[in-house]
Formats: sequence, structure tokens, C-alpha cells
Amino acid sequence: MPYRFRGKILKTYTHRPVLDANCDSCHQSHGSNQEKLLKSAGAKMCAQCHGDLMKAETSGSNHNPFAEGECLTCHNAHGSNIAGMLTGKQVTLCFSCHDDLSKALKAAKKPTFAFGRRRMYKMPWPPQDKAGQTSSCERVRISA
Repeated sequence: MPYRFRGKILKTYTHRPVLDANCDSCHQSHGSNQEKLLKSAGAKMCAQCHGDLMKAETSGSNHNPFAEGECLTCHNAHGSNIAGMLTGKQVTLCFSCHDDLSKALKAAKKPTFAFGRRRMYKMPWPPQDKAGQTSSCERVRISA
């Protein structure tokens, strides 16, 4: 990868083809009918490598951007400093489309303490996993 691109493209979570300077994994070098010289559009591009992660949930509902093949609504194709190559912090990202949930959470009584082994622990709100994410990508993809 040319040195001039490293600072702009390399992130904490960088897509493997970017790390390997293998732009041709996704892009046509000399021309394409797709925007940004892509080999194919939307989820077809992602499914070439990530097809096993892109199977629709049959026993529940699927998140609309996932069901519509709009991976880049939530993910950055080149990389991100946020786990899952998300385009923003998960809570902010989710609320950018789900403002009704944001309002409901703000209006709800916020639990602040949990009890365990004779101690009280301050809990974050909304609940978060160890990485500080509100939920995993898999749970969002299937149940939102």
C-alpha cells in the first residue's frame, strides 16, 4: 500500500483486503459500471467473502439494512476504529435510525445499581458488553 494512504485508511479494525493492499478484491482497476469502481453492488460484494455471516434469520426478524443488503449503512468497507468496522459508536449509530427508541430510553426510569456479593455496582445505561458496545452485531442483525 502506498505510504500516502496508510494514515487515511489504516484503522484499529481494518478490512483484510485493505491491510494486504489487495484493492482488486473489491474494485475494478480500470473501469466498472458500479459506483467507486466496485466489482459488484451492495451485499453481493460483501457476500463474496462474508456469505456465511449473511444468512437471513429464519426464526426471527432481520434488521432492515441487513435484509435489504445495505451493509454500508452501518459498516465502513475499508475500516474503522470501532469494533465491527462500524461507521460510528453503536448507540449513536442505532439511534440515527431508531430515534423512537432513543426517546423511550430517555423517558424510562434508568436502573443505576445492581447487587452482588454484598456490594452495589454502578451499571452503565444502556447495558453494555465488555467492549462497551450496547449489543453485538449479530444480535442487532437478527432482532432489530
